[in-house]
Amino acid sequence: TPSPSPLAPSCGPSLLAPRRSHLQWCPMSSSPQEQLDDLIACFNRRVMDVPEGFFDRNAQFRLNGQTFEAMLGRSDDDPLIRMIARGAAGYRFAAKPLLHALETVLVSRMDFSTEADSARVVLALRGTLRGSGAVLDEMVTVDLMLTPARTVQRADVMIGERALDRIRAARAS
Repeated sequence: TPSPSPLAPSCGPSLLAPRRSHLQWCPMSSSPQEQLDDLIACFNRRVMDVPEGFFDRNAQFRLNGQTFEAMLGRSDDDPLIRMIARGAAGYRFAAKPLLHALETVLVSRMDFSTEADSARVVLALRGTLRGSGAVLDEMVTVDLMLTPARTVQRADVMIGERALDRIRAARAS
């Protein structure tokens, strides 16, 4: 296969690279940090692509200690809820409403530290809130639990409650 052009976008399909699937495509990267950077680049472009193999298909997501399944009022083992709240679908489940709340967005990786089976990421989340035009500038911490294959098994996202309330209000506008 031909190598991608340096002018090709860093996320989404390029004309020179084969498409892996219509929903899940980003350049292959070797390390969780590189894959995270690819995911951030896609998010900043408002693209829902996910680097292949970054999330385990059963990866669980938590926001301030609460699982997405619990936020939906369901148990963690409900098969229907697991389909929308786990893996790449779970990421999209969270990313879409956040992107809707922010008219402009820029996520920057501030720090990345890793151990054998985990990683900690500090992100700067900046953007303009829909409706009010107010600026959101928040530090977000993400603790990742990794499988032996170095895919994300669990992502624990911590964000200030005040910022979360502002995002919720912007989503409603």
